Amino acid sequence: MASFGIRGNRAQLTSAPSDVTITVTFSSTPASATSSYADVKYDKQSIFHLEVDDCPVQFMSVLPLFQGGVAPEDSVSYPGYTFTDGCGNNKYWTAGVGINVKSNYNDTLILSGGAKMTTSDLDTVVAANMLPQSHGYYHNMVDGYYTTNNFTQTMNVSECNKYIFTETGFVPRVFIIPNNDQNYTQTAEALAMMATSSQSVTDGYPHSPDDNHIWTDHLGDTVDISSSMRVYGRDFVDDWNDTTLVQARKDMVLGMKNASSSSVHKIYRVGTHGHNSANWTNFKGFISYINSIAADTIWVTTTQEMLEYFEVKRNLIKSESLSGNVLTINLSYNNIPSNNRYRDITLKINSATSISSISVTGTMDSSSYSTSNKLINVFKKKTTGFSTPL
Repeated sequence: MASFGIRGNRAQLTSAPSDVTITVTFSSTPASATSSYADVKYDKQSIFHLEVDDCPVQFMSVLPLFQGGVAPEDSVSYPGYTFTDGCGNNKYWTAGVGINVKSNYNDTLILSGGAKMTTSDLDTVVAANMLPQSHGYYHNMVDGYYTTNNFTQTMNVSECNKYIFTETGFVPRVFIIPNNDQNYTQTAEALAMMATSSQSVTDGYPHSPDDNHIWTDHLGDTVDISSSMRVYGRDFVDDWNDTTLVQARKDMVLGMKNASSSSVHKIYRVGTHGHNSANWTNFKGFISYINSIAADTIWVTTTQEMLEYFEVKRNLIKSESLSGNVLTINLSYNNIPSNNRYRDITLKINSATSISSISVTGTMDSSSYSTSNKLINVFKKKTTGFSTPL
């Protein structure tokens, strides 16, 4: 029978050389035993992103659809969608929402209710890990108050980032390019952001999907993720009643799953301006389809959380030693960039010998483990102490 465990530890940060210590006790002395980082968080095989642009109020129905609760769209209570953390614990799906701040046409705050989300909604979104993504202080660069107020492209990114941070304490590190305008990726890179997202713009940067896949299966691959700036392409759907278009997106999701494995990890991304009351049913059908084929192999997450997992893998300091039947793993977070929010890591224990017990101690939010799957998650999210974005 599978052995699962979960534990929590909220000790304060210290200057100890190891922030987290993992002790793995084997049933007998192994010939060898090491640890490695899972290719994808929770040891999933593929990754799906949903991005909703322009902060529509409909996003507040996507939240309960994904994570459980009553959707304002139809007053129906939904159970939410989950995958497991590989250790027997459910994790809710998450999605990103592109945030604009001011209207080009009357210079009023967009997050003011009605057809748009509110600032209170923004706090709710961040608390649920349904992350806001910077989409421009003004949506358009060529008209209205963008011009009247002498905005520049740098200001349009920077002021949106600062607004989101001031309202929520969250530092957006992904910029959704509005209107497919050119050169936003250069600006986002100069402002120390991680990536941009667009339907078609590449700005001359490396992009995912790459040239071999952008016109075929539309799939990115985790092997392309690095510390360098990258544009993440996406397919787009606004008319969720267009059954041909939606079926094509379903086919891409299935293609992603089928092309992925324990060693190959594909990424598929869909953008939308949200559903409306006339096509909510078909939007839900698309989301339900993803769940129906996932078989707990797809990580449904946000672009920023995905990129930060890989950032942690690049920068986490890990040391380990095997003594008798005990493998001790020490993790130091000293080199994790200060604006990194999701400091979670998934480790795999590599040994032919069975595990009798696992313990995880140190400065973290919580951990989970499976002795049978030989998998360990350390959860460590930073929520305070960020510097104001550039």
